Amino acid sequence: MRERTPFRRNTIWVRLRGSLALAPINGPLKVALAPKVQMLQAVVRRKVPLEDRFRHHAQCRLYHPVAYRWYAQVRIEALNHALRGLPADRIRFHICWGSWHGPHTTDIPLQDIVDLVLSVNAGAYSVEAGNVRHEHEWRVWEEVKLPDGKILIPGVVSHATNIVEHPQVVADRIVRYAKVLGRENVIAGTDCGLGGRIHPQIAWAKLQALSEGAALASKELWS
Repeated sequence: MRERTPFRRNTIWVRLRGSLALAPINGPLKVALAPKVQMLQAVVRRKVPLEDRFRHHAQCRLYHPVAYRWYAQVRIEALNHALRGLPADRIRFHICWGSWHGPHTTDIPLQDIVDLVLSVNAGAYSVEAGNVRHEHEWRVWEEVKLPDGKILIPGVVSHATNIVEHPQVVADRIVRYAKVLGRENVIAGTDCGLGGRIHPQIAWAKLQALSEGAALASKELWS
């Protein structure tokens, strides 16, 4: 019986072809038109139809991490090819483990792919850090050095719950990262996009909590 795999061979050329298509506009014109380029790269997730998500949750256990790293590396190489010539300080790279509401027990640990994430030619890296499955991963940065001149954007409010984070909780999360990485190397963010995942009023309330929490953290870190 042939082993099942989620990594289709024909996607590799599509990714590479896409990066080649982007290459001709990666020059001064593109830099002028796009002061900040937000790269949304599905490094640690695979889109699954709604009805298949829980079945996928069980199947994920069959996927070998070495095979997955190869799968991700090909796409990172294609991405870096597309980004060549652009200043890294204008690139922000986001990764997430999918926004579907499920157990997430098969999410790939950040510590297993952090080297791949940092190999992307970007000036800032946005990661999930505000939900209960990944909040502990600030500890990864106790062992892994953020490269000089780079910025980490940890999510400190999350789309994973309708509960609005208290500003002090937000502040504590920011301070935790700042003490490990240096206050000048951290920008507070969200786990992922809020739109379409929670009610707009809740999203705005979370952004307000983010703002108020950042103010509290700034007061503590710069006092």
